[in-house]
Amino acid sequence: VTGFGLLGHLGRALVESSLDARLEVAAVAVPDGVRALAESGAIPGGSRRNLAWVDERLDRGGVDELDILVLADAQTSGGLLFGVAEDKVDDAVEALEASGHRPSVIGQTAVGEGLITLV
Repeated sequence: VTGFGLLGHLGRALVESSLDARLEVAAVAVPDGVRALAESGAIPGGSRRNLAWVDERLDRGGVDELDILVLADAQTSGGLLFGVAEDKVDDAVEALEASGHRPSVIGQTAVGEGLITLV
C-alpha cells in the first residue's frame, strides 16, 4: 500500500467493487514508534488529504483521530492489501507465513456502496 494509505487504497477498491468493509483497527499492524511520531505532530499533509478523500465514506465508530490518520498515512510503503474468500483465509495466512511474511486479517467485506466502518 503506497501513497494513499490503507484507507485510501481500501476505499478505492471498495468503490470499484461495490463493497462495504468493516475494518478492525486493532488488527492493523502498525510499526513500533509510529503512533509516538504522529502524537508529536509528524503527520504529512498527504495523510490529511488521503483522509479527506475517504472521509465521506468512513464511519469512524468512535476510533481516535490519531489512529485514523495513521491508517491514512501517505508514507506507507511495502504493504499489500487484498481480499480472500472467507473459506480461504486460513490457507492464505498459512501460505504467507510459510513464505516469511507477517499477514494480518483486518476485516470483512460485504456487498455495498464503498463504505468503511471502523471498529
